[in-house]
Amino acid sequence: MLLIVVAIIHGNTNVLSFLKDHLVESMKSKINDLKNQQEELADEIKANEELGEKITKVVESYTTSSEFSKYQLFTGELNKIIGLLLSLTQRMHRYELMLQDLDMSEESDRIQRVCHSSFLRILPKQICHLVKIGQLSIELPSPNRSFPRAKC
Repeated sequence: MLLIVVAIIHGNTNVLSFLKDHLVESMKSKINDLKNQQEELADEIKANEELGEKITKVVESYTTSSEFSKYQLFTGELNKIIGLLLSLTQRMHRYELMLQDLDMSEESDRIQRVCHSSFLRILPKQICHLVKIGQLSIELPSPNRSFPRAKC
């Protein structure tokens, strides 16, 4: 940072252009990394969706229509719970980042810190409740019907 200020004061365009080029290259590299990660996630999502469709077909072939309807309701509820867990986790992360950015020397930031801290105390409890609900859904007694087990 000091080098940039000195370069600006003395009008050294070589140092400024070098720093600017370095910054641009660094940003390009980070953007490429993010694009690669995005592609990997898209591939994983596609593979998981295909696997889910295969499992659904197997379950449908072994169950009656009413049992399959219950299965669809069950998986729908789990998807909603997972979506809520992700949303709460993202919200908690966002509040943690906001807390890091606050300047404790200012009164308004101290007030915001108290507010964000109270949210951060509530969010883990909500996440815990959702996890318990998900565990209850998973541990529901299944009908006396045997399904093929997945090979590990």
